[in-house]
Amino acid sequence: MAAPNVKRNVIYNVLGGVWAIGLNLVLVRVQLQTLGAEAYGLISFGQTLMLMNTLFDFGLATTLIRSLAADSSTARQQSRAFVQSAAAIYWACAALIGILIFAAAEPLAAGWLRLEQVPFTEAVAALRLWAIAIAFNHLMYLYVALLSGVQRLDLLNAVKVVYITIYQGGGTLLLLLTGSLGGFMLWNALTSVGGVLLYTLMVRRAGSGLLELPRLMWSALHPALGQMGSVYGTVLLSLILIQVDRVLISRLLPLTQLGFYNTAFIIIQGIGTLQGFISTALLPVLANDHGAADQEAFIRHMRRLLQVMLYLITPLVFACLFFGRELLLIWTTPEAAEGAFRVMGLLALGSLLNTISAADYTAAAATANADVIVRVNLWLLLPYLALMYVGIVALGIEGAALVWVTLNFTYLFTQQPAVHRRVLGSYSIGWSARNAAPFLLLNVLIFGVLRALYDALPSANLLLGLACVSLAALLSFATCAALLDAELRQVGVRWLRRVLPSSP
Repeated sequence: MAAPNVKRNVIYNVLGGVWAIGLNLVLVRVQLQTLGAEAYGLISFGQTLMLMNTLFDFGLATTLIRSLAADSSTARQQSRAFVQSAAAIYWACAALIGILIFAAAEPLAAGWLRLEQVPFTEAVAALRLWAIAIAFNHLMYLYVALLSGVQRLDLLNAVKVVYITIYQGGGTLLLLLTGSLGGFMLWNALTSVGGVLLYTLMVRRAGSGLLELPRLMWSALHPALGQMGSVYGTVLLSLILIQVDRVLISRLLPLTQLGFYNTAFIIIQGIGTLQGFISTALLPVLANDHGAADQEAFIRHMRRLLQVMLYLITPLVFACLFFGRELLLIWTTPEAAEGAFRVMGLLALGSLLNTISAADYTAAAATANADVIVRVNLWLLLPYLALMYVGIVALGIEGAALVWVTLNFTYLFTQQPAVHRRVLGSYSIGWSARNAAPFLLLNVLIFGVLRALYDALPSANLLLGLACVSLAALLSFATCAALLDAELRQVGVRWLRRVLPSSP
């Protein structure tokens, strides 16, 4: 198998991710304007139900990526058997997921959701169409893992761009023309089926042996059960920790509040998606370094992973923190902006703290040490659930966001030391200070000054607000480049020379 190309992987993932995030923002704006906050809250609840995909992953996706990335000619036959077994499990679970959600549609609409404007029958129909979409989305996770494992991120991001464009772009046009919740949900289900067909073609193109007839073989699964278990425990706990806020909001507060929360969350999710694309690109590389017992390269790639994530994500986070209301007013309705801007700032802060510890999670997954993450999160789980419930009851959606910030701050003193000691053999308390603090301090200064100038203007308006946040972001990208590793800066300079037109 060819050696991983880090720069190529990151570029493919970032470009594909930015396109997906941009289209998603457009779609959410149209959903809010044409359907209203409650119907959008119902769509958001369906997206929350998508968490059932993770419940039925069993650690297979990460294990597949690591297995294929470390594949050698002597072990290739065993890898193919593992792929066949994983495919059999994914197909069976997709069917089960669809049946469970379809059957639960009426009880969910009647007993869980607090509907005020959307008719009961329309809500049930929407949930049943979600059942189809979620089942087929589960199969897409299999194909994403296969293409990631064999380093075909060019094909992976090409199919993502095509699928996202058809689903979100087509959905946007459909809502603008009809304004129909039922029509959009039908489109959601149909494009999910088409997405699986498209991924199937790309996986076939990626190489032979990746898409053989699904067949469950215990002999292929047994050697990987330990790694699958630790990864699954990590993913399951992460699922609870990340999704419980929206689950509780959907039960304790009106769906309109869930719509406001998801309006803020969708932007922060875009930032998290960008983080995930970068981490996914580096996961096979770190696995390769670990397999070759090259700790120096492993530490170097781990540090660069954190630096790249902070460089790309920190300006976006501080834009949400300092100019959240203005960004939401430009993007969405005044009602949604007023209801969501405080939550967006808090979620952005939590996302930044999560980014600092994301490199640790990737390192643990790449070295089959995900059990460390499991142990840490097990200790934090019950206090977090209790705090989330109390926070929502006492402070509403702002309380949920505040508890999320608290959890990610705690990771810096629990998860990070545990992972470093297990993977690297030691932990330096200055790791985050050296790698993260300079990015944070520079952005506080840049965005803080621009916000103060904006507030001091006698006739401040949205156009000036957009100009200020754009200038702050440009200054951030320009100045924070000095904090990057020298080789990373050279890569950036070469890329700019290729992209920018040459002077005559």
